[in-house]
Amino acid sequence: MNTPVEREMVSVLIPAYNEPALAGVVGDVRAELGRLGREYEIIVIDDGSSVHPASQLPDSPDLRVHRNHVNRGYGASLKEGVRLARGGVLLMMDADGQHRPGDFAAFLDRMDQGADAALGSRQKIIHSHLWRMPGKWLIKKIAGYLVGRRIPDPNCGFRAIRAELMKRYVRICPNGFSFSTTTTLILLSEKRDAVFVPLDVDSREGKSTVRVRDGIKTVLGVLRTIMLFAPMRVLMPPSVVFLLVGTISFVRDLFHVNITQGTLLLLTAGMIFFFFALVADQIASFRREMV
Repeated sequence: MNTPVEREMVSVLIPAYNEPALAGVVGDVRAELGRLGREYEIIVIDDGSSVHPASQLPDSPDLRVHRNHVNRGYGASLKEGVRLARGGVLLMMDADGQHRPGDFAAFLDRMDQGADAALGSRQKIIHSHLWRMPGKWLIKKIAGYLVGRRIPDPNCGFRAIRAELMKRYVRICPNGFSFSTTTTLILLSEKRDAVFVPLDVDSREGKSTVRVRDGIKTVLGVLRTIMLFAPMRVLMPPSVVFLLVGTISFVRDLFHVNITQGTLLLLTAGMIFFFFALVADQIASFRREMV
């Protein structure tokens, strides 16, 4: 059972790139955190916007705006926000109006109860384009298999994470849209106390900048992350398959008194994957100690 912790200052990180809803989102965030009576700061990271720049926001003691002069990416913006944050809890959300500040209480309650992270789990992803749904499903299945746990929603950008924990891992997180998926996998691979918070989302304002190539990068990011934290789950399955098929082929060849090249290739491939898995696991253990 988690031990309740002292209510910490909340740093709300909002990356924005040409988002027309930004001013309204900041106003709603300020109102909700004031209603909850939390000490907070809002950090907006303007990722090189050419329209609706964050510089148009009114100055306020509880708001800081960091501007990237070029578009560096969603993950890079959040990483900058993590480095700037002073709060003990980082609450990350998008600037497009999909996320509801009214859900803050559900996230912060879990953090106050001692959770390491509270991750948003969208119940109805009806606002995603249909062409994205197969990719989202595939990423969720691959990620769930690789961490050995069902993941309701691996890439929701609405989440709360302890600052000390996020700052420990931030340098190995990607600069692109796979930032959210990667942090989810890191938390679950490291057996952190990460809970999923059910929520609904609204229709976004403005045009999404997510492309097909971002989905491909996310799948590659999933594999890279698991290779860092649990390479056995990537390399052992093909090793087992090659060795099993090779053994069956070897037994069959014995009846024909002729060991074929195909059998030797299967057994050799299985052994190569097996030893790669052992070496990768040792390297990963050393790298995790350095994080």
